[in-house]
Amino acid sequence: MDKKYPTTIPCSSIDWNKLRQTTENMKQERLQKERHEAQKNTPWRPYMDLSERRNKQKDHTAQFREVYKMFESDLHSTNAKTKDFATLKYGMVLKEIAGRPLKHTEIKMVTIQCLQKNPKMKINAFGQLYATKEIMGEGVYTK
Repeated sequence: MDKKYPTTIPCSSIDWNKLRQTTENMKQERLQKERHEAQKNTPWRPYMDLSERRNKQKDHTAQFREVYKMFESDLHSTNAKTKDFATLKYGMVLKEIAGRPLKHTEIKMVTIQCLQKNPKMKINAFGQLYATKEIMGEGVYTK
């Protein structure tokens, strides 16, 4: 004897949440596939505005030096709690300037450059050191 299936499905037996989720997933997969195909077929790349990055590459040594001078007395304090708290605040301010958390070695190098009267390298807004080189005659000299 053959089983007879109903021609209509009762609404009470449909899981509407799961149906909605599967349709959304299917739409997302279709959109991703279309984007991938469009990207694959065109060599065009969208324009990226890098003007903010150029401003961040400029010399920010004076700004870092000013921040160091704000915390210098607390960083050299004999009280351990004051010193630790100043270290945390110094790291947080450097993080705000750089826009990202700085590594221990980067903070150390920034501090060393802030202590020098005439630093050989400059500090950009990301807390990284850089030097400008000038080719003068036979040798290469840093400015």
